[in-house]
Amino acid sequence: MKLNCDLGESYGAWQMGQDDLVMPLIDMANVACGFHAADPMVIRHTLALAARHKVEIGAHPSYHDLPGFGRRSIHHTPDEIEALMLYQLGALEGMCRSEGLAVSYVKPHGALNNDMMKDKDTLAVVMKAVRTFREGLPLMIPVTLGYREHQALAENQGVHQRLCPLPAAIQIHRAEQRLHGVRQDAGPAAAADLLLAVAEAQTVAQSKLSRRQRQTSLTYQGRAHPGQLPFRQI
Repeated sequence: MKLNCDLGESYGAWQMGQDDLVMPLIDMANVACGFHAADPMVIRHTLALAARHKVEIGAHPSYHDLPGFGRRSIHHTPDEIEALMLYQLGALEGMCRSEGLAVSYVKPHGALNNDMMKDKDTLAVVMKAVRTFREGLPLMIPVTLGYREHQALAENQGVHQRLCPLPAAIQIHRAEQRLHGVRQDAGPAAAADLLLAVAEAQTVAQSKLSRRQRQTSLTYQGRAHPGQLPFRQI
């Protein structure tokens, strides 16, 4: 189990989150690519921070929606979705090279993520863009009761998936909400699978965060971290 978090989402003089405090605690950073948040200087600072703490880089592409922080669904043709994905992945990959890094997975943001999880045609286009950008590049998507269908679609598209019950530590409750919303006709086996994933995520994440907080306190010369870590929901 690895911890990841959405980072690099400040923009100009506007600051989002506390990336300097969070980065030492995680394994993977989902870095904004400039369409819902971030600018070149923010991206560069985030990547330098990730390199310092040996954190894996994931691209966090979105619809082009800075005013709405990428949370508004915007109608696009399949070609437009593929193009905006490739544009953002290419920009982030180029900046990664300056720090000796590379994009190692893709995790769509906000409304783009929500739309692809509701519509398999959108998901197929996102998968195609990821495969076109780089063969073997993983796509990170949330675990749902339809995960077997998503796996089949990924295999058909030639894309490697990371099916994650825990996209970020604070998102455990979203899996719990999905569990409470399981349809009765989905069957007990599907509900049991999701329950086990939630329980495992809770146990591992809590243990890992506690351990890393103790380790990182030395880095900050004994200063206590805030009670609430600034992880965000997508």
